Amino acid sequence: MWRYIAGASNPNEKGGQTQEKKREYQQEYETNKRVRHYCITWEKSRPWLKDTENGMICTACKDHGDTTTLFAVGCQSYKLDSLVKHERSKQHEKAVLFANAKTQPRTESQAAKIIQTLNADIFEKLEKMFRTCHALVRNNRPLSDFNWLCDLDEMKGLRLGETYHNTPAAKEFIKAIAEVHFQEVNHIINKSRFICVIGDGSTDSAIKEQEMWYVRTSTAGQVDVKFIGVKSADKADAVNIVNGLQDLVITNVDMEWPAFMQKMVAVACDGASVMVGCKAGVGALLRKDQPSLVTLHCMAHRLELSLKDASKSLKLYDKAINTVAMGLYYFYHNSSLNRAMLRRSYEALKQNNDSAFLIPTRIGGTRWIGHTMRALTNLISSYKYIMAHLGQLTETTERVSADSKSKAHAFMKLLKSKDVVCFLLFLMDALAPLHRLSLQLQERTCVIAKQHSAIASTLEAIRKYKTSDGPHLRKVSGKETFEEIQLTNCSAYEFGAARCNLIKKIEEALEKRFSEFLSQSVVSATKIADIQMWPHDWESLKDHGDEDLRIILEHFKTVLGTASVDLVESELEWIILKKEIHDTDFQSGKVPDWFSVNIRYKGQLTNILAVMDLILTMSPSSAEAERGFSQLKLVKTNIRSKLGQTSLNHCLAIKMLSPDIKDFNPTKAIHHWNESCVRSRRPTSNANTKQSSYTQSLQVLENIQETLEPLEVVEGFDSLQDSDSEIDSESSASDLDDITFFWGPRP
Repeated sequence: MWRYIAGASNPNEKGGQTQEKKREYQQEYETNKRVRHYCITWEKSRPWLKDTENGMICTACKDHGDTTTLFAVGCQSYKLDSLVKHERSKQHEKAVLFANAKTQPRTESQAAKIIQTLNADIFEKLEKMFRTCHALVRNNRPLSDFNWLCDLDEMKGLRLGETYHNTPAAKEFIKAIAEVHFQEVNHIINKSRFICVIGDGSTDSAIKEQEMWYVRTSTAGQVDVKFIGVKSADKADAVNIVNGLQDLVITNVDMEWPAFMQKMVAVACDGASVMVGCKAGVGALLRKDQPSLVTLHCMAHRLELSLKDASKSLKLYDKAINTVAMGLYYFYHNSSLNRAMLRRSYEALKQNNDSAFLIPTRIGGTRWIGHTMRALTNLISSYKYIMAHLGQLTETTERVSADSKSKAHAFMKLLKSKDVVCFLLFLMDALAPLHRLSLQLQERTCVIAKQHSAIASTLEAIRKYKTSDGPHLRKVSGKETFEEIQLTNCSAYEFGAARCNLIKKIEEALEKRFSEFLSQSVVSATKIADIQMWPHDWESLKDHGDEDLRIILEHFKTVLGTASVDLVESELEWIILKKEIHDTDFQSGKVPDWFSVNIRYKGQLTNILAVMDLILTMSPSSAEAERGFSQLKLVKTNIRSKLGQTSLNHCLAIKMLSPDIKDFNPTKAIHHWNESCVRSRRPTSNANTKQSSYTQSLQVLENIQETLEPLEVVEGFDSLQDSDSEIDSESSASDLDDITFFWGPRP
């Protein structure tokens, strides 16, 4: 009504401005408006937003949406309001769903999960067959067993379908399982900064030279050892061995050789000249690509060689071991009658507290000291039963061959000698610390830093037995009988001289074989990683390991630089780390491990912790490769001597990388098998599934359209959207078979 009153204006009108004033204000604003700029903080919650020369760009809409929209071409209006409006638009939300679906792994996308649910019956059948193949390899069975095992499952009422019931299919299943495990090894290597390769060579049942390789890593104080493959070589020289390792890295691990070599800090192997040769050995050839590489001679093998060196030219050792122990082994091993009579002697003489019946075993079967200890234990435990049987053979009324009777006389004479009995018991005492050290070195995750103190304590234990009797030797010390059997030569002069001589030679051999641990070298400097040997008072700890750290930093400066480790900061962080461990752990009586230290100081002392990971990566032993050859001999037997190299690698990968049958989950392997084919997999019979395939296709289409409308993951559904289409013709049924009978890729 205010407009009908002359000279009056509406008091509630906003601004009270006329059209002319508004026009003037707009012209003034356009003339003097502020210049807006792109704000980088907008990208924090919007990963699809980018600033270009043309303005703000939405990468999701540009790649997966309508390319004619403003944010697909370039929006130059740098207003938050414009950005929010675009973010809330339906076109943008649809494009973002497309982009997220593209970045997700194929098997983890929502559409793939829907298809897998619809194909649950097929997946269940494949899961059973994959588990069967996994169990075959884990139990060293040939792949030909897969055929009759499938028939057996069918007879038990398990539904396995009508396809893939053959040996070639089993080989493909095993390949998929092995490749999944090799992908995990690739992930571990890429995640770690440093690696150490462990290798050894041997011949298989087909008399082929095989080179076994493992890779050892340490990430945040956790040591891990993984199998990377086995390679045959026509000639086991250094060039062929290195080429074989390179081929395994590229083929099995799927990693470029230069990238692999950049992380390598050490190679652990046995003492063969082809491996440790300083000019033309494997280590020397690898140092051409990685100058910082350290060649580590297996400490477990060095220990065996030390004992072998010490026992040379010792007459009593030759008499007790080579003549008595080995002679008794062959005496009972080659004659079933002698073995049966020995068991009968045990049954007649055993008492309630006696141990189980033990047959003499071979004392020189392998290099490991544990086998020597077992042979000595069996011989001493069965001593009285052996003597009873030998005494029975020497009787004149016993009808045995002259050869067996003469051998029995000779063995009885030696076993009654106190020199021989004392030496056998003394060996059990003297070899006990060596056996303990050998078992420690054979552990998969043994650390080179801890072997310094282990070697020192082993030497001290052996020196003690030079003058004092051990627990086994005390059983006969000062006595003229052993196990109620009268001994001869009770003065034991020969044993007294041999005892001192053997201990002296063992001590000299250990110091010679492990000289690297006693000198100023890179190997000796690794002892700084053994926290248990750090002094607990700060005055001694503050300078502890400083020189050793400088040796390691100088030697591995190239590798550490590639791993983005600051050498100057490492020395400073070393002092801080020692102080922190002293104040936090040592004063409370605790000794932490490197895993807990990494958790505590992960974001603070990154450089020195990386140096410790480098030391933990270095393997002091190649025993893992020896265990690998034990598995190889179980897989490639005389009956399966024609097993191909690729199949051998796949079988060994499953045996050494895959979990037990109860813990095995074949889901990843099934997806990998399904995606690795050139053509779509067909795990069902075409004759019985044309109609069901079409029904499944329509159901898949409905689910995807209802729940994931923007996701077009499965191709070929556009041709099925016509509601008037029919499936009477053979051509349409065959087309459906080509697109949806499993969730695999199209050719």
